[in-house]
Amino acid sequence: MAVLEILTAPDPRLKITAEKVQDIESVQKLID
Repeated sequence: MAVLEILTAPDPRLKITAEKVQDIESVQKLID
């Protein structure tokens, strides 16, 4: 839920950070 709030934030830097977090989570799921 928190990630969705960050993605809708007006600050593009927060959007970039959220996308990086999602990428890291996706990689971790693939590793698991």
